[in-house]
Amino acid sequence: MRTTGRFDIMDILWADDDNRVHFSARMLLANARKHRYNIHKVFNGEEAVKASKTRRFDLCVMDVNMPKKNGIEAAREIRSSNTFGRMPILVATADPSLIPGGIFDDVIEKPFDDADSLIAKIDQWYIHTYVLDRNSKKFIKELPMNQEETRDLVELRKEHKGYLRLRGTGEKFIVHENVPNKISYDFAKGNQLSAFLERTKKEPTKVCLYKDNLLAHSWELTKEEFETLSKEEDELLSQPEYQKLTEIYLEKKKN
Repeated sequence: MRTTGRFDIMDILWADDDNRVHFSARMLLANARKHRYNIHKVFNGEEAVKASKTRRFDLCVMDVNMPKKNGIEAAREIRSSNTFGRMPILVATADPSLIPGGIFDDVIEKPFDDADSLIAKIDQWYIHTYVLDRNSKKFIKELPMNQEETRDLVELRKEHKGYLRLRGTGEKFIVHENVPNKISYDFAKGNQLSAFLERTKKEPTKVCLYKDNLLAHSWELTKEEFETLSKEEDELLSQPEYQKLTEIYLEKKKN
C-alpha cells in the first residue's frame, strides 16, 4: 500500500475473466473512506502469475474458472515463487465448498453486491511488517515471509498491533499499529529519539529508538507499569498526527 495525499492506496491484483466483475468491484470499492484501491485487472490465471512476478501487490483476488490457467493453478504457482513475499490471496467464488484447503487465505463469496462487506473483507487482509532501514531512515511495508507470519499478522491486527523491524540491527518488535507513524512524526519534528512500548505478552518493555543510528535502548516493565503506559500510549496514538506516516524527514534525507 502506497500513500498519497490524504489516503493510502492499496494495490490489488484482481483476476477474473468477466469484465463485469471488474467493473462491479471498482464501483463498490470506490465507496471506501479510509483507503483508495488501485485495481490491476487480469483476465486469466497466466496473466495473474505473470503480474505477480513483475511488481508487488498488497493483495490478490482470484476467480476460479478462467481460461488458460484456472485460479487454483495460478494461486499454487504464485505461492511457489513468493517473489515479493507471501501475498494474501482471496478466492472469489459462488461455492466455497468446492475450493481445496491450504491454497487461499480467505473467501469472497459471489455475487458481492454489498460495498461495506467487500471493503471489510479486503481491509482485513491488508497485513505487512513495517521495516525501518538503518541507512536511508525510510519506512518500507513488507509482505509476510511465510504462512506462519501471515497468521501472526492477522491475529495481531485484530488487536491493533503489528511488527516493527529495524533493518541493519536485527531487532523486531510487536507494537501498536500506529507506532511507525509516531516514529516518523517524531523524527520529522527533529526529535532525536522516539519512545514506544514493545507489546509482547511475555516480556513487555519500553523502548527508546535513537534517530541517528536506530539503536534501541529498552527496559522491562512490571505488569502494573505496562498496563498504565499502554493506556497512555493508546490515547496518544489516537491523535490525528499519528494516523499515517509523516514523510517530511524521510524526503529530506532522501534528497
